[in-house]
Amino acid sequence: METILTYSSTCPVTIINKILNIYKPTSNDISKGLFDLAGKIDLTNVTGRVPIFALYELAEWIEKHLGPANVKMIGNLLGEEAYQILKQSGKISEKIKPAEAIEKFVIVSQTIFQDPLRRYWEKIEIKNNIARVKKCVLLNVTMQIGIFEAFLRKCGVPSPRVRLIRDYKRGQEFDEFEITWY
Repeated sequence: METILTYSSTCPVTIINKILNIYKPTSNDISKGLFDLAGKIDLTNVTGRVPIFALYELAEWIEKHLGPANVKMIGNLLGEEAYQILKQSGKISEKIKPAEAIEKFVIVSQTIFQDPLRRYWEKIEIKNNIARVKKCVLLNVTMQIGIFEAFLRKCGVPSPRVRLIRDYKRGQEFDEFEITWY
C-alpha cells in the first residue's frame, strides 16, 4: 500500500540525474545495479517529475551496496540545493535563526517534493536549541539526515545534529527527527 501511495508523490527528475551523475565515472561493477534500477525511470524529460519511490529505491540501493556515507553525501547535496533555491528566490537572508531555518526548510521541501496527500516535513516543536520535525512519506532516513544537516549548515546554524527518534520502517506512523544545535 505504501508503494502505491508513494508513487503519487513526486520529485524533480533533476534530483535523480544528479545522483546518477555522481556514479557515472565509477566502474560498471560498482554502479551497475544502480543504473539497472534507474533504467526503469523515465529520465528523458529533464524538467519533469518522477515518483518519489524511485528516489527512495535508489537511496536504499546506494546505502546497502555503497554504504551510508554515500547516501548521506547525496542528502547533503539535496540540502545544499534546497538552500540555493531559497537563496536565489530571495526567501532567505544571510543571517537566519535556527528556528526560522527549519521553518524555511519545511516550505522549500514542498516545492521540491510534491505530494497530493500533503505528507511533507512538518515542524512539530521548536524550543531552545531543540526542534522536532516529522516526515510522513517514505524517504531514506540517512538521506533525510544529510538533507537537514547540510541545509542547516548552509543557513549558518552552528553544529546541527539530526537524530531519528521515530522510525516509519519500524512500524511507527512516521519518521520523526530531533534537531539540535549549539
